[in-house]
Amino acid sequence: MLKKFAREQLDDHYQIQIKPIEKSVDPILLRNAEQKFHDFNSDYFSQAPNSSQRTDRQNAFPQEIFPSVTKQDYALSEITNYFKNQLSQSWNKFLSDSQYGKAYPSIKKIIQLLDSFREESTKFWNELFHSITLYNEQLFETGLILRITPTTLIPLFQEKNSYIEKSLSLILTIDQCTLLGGIIVNWTLEQQLERTLHFAIVEKWEDFKKEISHIPHSNWKPSEHISWLILELEMNITIREIQIKVAQHMIQQ
Repeated sequence: MLKKFAREQLDDHYQIQIKPIEKSVDPILLRNAEQKFHDFNSDYFSQAPNSSQRTDRQNAFPQEIFPSVTKQDYALSEITNYFKNQLSQSWNKFLSDSQYGKAYPSIKKIIQLLDSFREESTKFWNELFHSITLYNEQLFETGLILRITPTTLIPLFQEKNSYIEKSLSLILTIDQCTLLGGIIVNWTLEQQLERTLHFAIVEKWEDFKKEISHIPHSNWKPSEHISWLILELEMNITIREIQIKVAQHMIQQ
């Protein structure tokens, strides 16, 4: 005779739940995470692409492009001089506008910045991990609580309704959410720098310039749009400023 099995309802299932404990977090790390997660982001290089004077440009107007005209051809000479003057003025304006160009950061500087982000992300993560497991080490060691990994923490970070919170075994404090937010912001910045380095290595300079010219989170705060931040991380993309403007305009409609 076959036995029938009934599925246990979630409400009837007992599980261990860790109550959030306000453990003191390193104030310097917390402040750095707050700046990344709660504020607009500025250019993460020491300064925006600089203006550098170009010395490889011919400054003199190329008079030789016009053929020599004798005095007998007065009508043709007048027309030639008119166009010569017009082109000469345009040439001078072009030089005044274009003699300075953008100097992008070197590959060495990009690698240094990438390493600094990775180091900071590691410090954020270690502090977050320690704050969660400090008073519950045995529960984690015996497997009674899910392992602390990005795939387990990000859903906790994103879901905020009461039913979800009651069904979870772990609830993050405000400081822990800030640390995790700073970590995710750093990860998205690291991804952008890795894409930039790839374009430089394969010598796709137009893609390199486009990628490095975009400043992530310059016109939106990650803490106010967590789903956008997670989308950047999962898709390995940087949401452009114009895309944010369009999205904000549509939201306001």
